[in-house]
Amino acid sequence: MEEVFFLLASYGVTFLVCDAKVLSFPRNLFRRIRRLDELLDCYFCVGFWVGLGLYLALYGVMEDRESMVQFFVYGFSGAAFAYVINTAVLWLESRHISEDDFSLMDFGCYDDHEDDDPYDH
Repeated sequence: MEEVFFLLASYGVTFLVCDAKVLSFPRNLFRRIRRLDELLDCYFCVGFWVGLGLYLALYGVMEDRESMVQFFVYGFSGAAFAYVINTAVLWLESRHISEDDFSLMDFGCYDDHEDDDPYDH
């Protein structure tokens, strides 16, 4: 059951970093740096780093070879899960037929990335 919570947390944190409006201002600051801009557009990449961070938050410092392998397994698991869920969400939203259909955009969850410049007011 712990693994399920890990995977859900991985996607949740990855969504916060990549798309959530609540973090749009710091995200737009980081987008000014070329490599970070590319990273923030990649759910797999951000999911990997989130998975590593969650592993450290759950288990702390790695003490042996087995925990180092598990560290990277958690990173790649977080990356794969974030990528698969994001791909599924994008596919579902692309099938948006009428304005009555459910969309996360309707709830203001996604940052539309149109306001990339935080100083452009």
